[in-house]
Amino acid sequence: MAVQNYSAKIVGNMAFEMDIAGHKVITDGAEDIGGQDLGPRPKHYYYQL
Repeated sequence: MAVQNYSAKIVGNMAFEMDIAGHKVITDGAEDIGGQDLGPRPKHYYYQL
């Protein structure tokens, strides 16, 4: 089985950039709760599964 590497870093007030198996994914909160709306909310990824 191959080793998968994952990393995450905060890039804004509520924004995170994740590197998942070589793919960049950004999540952020809505502006009305302190985010910058740089990407979808984390729950939106889960709802698509």
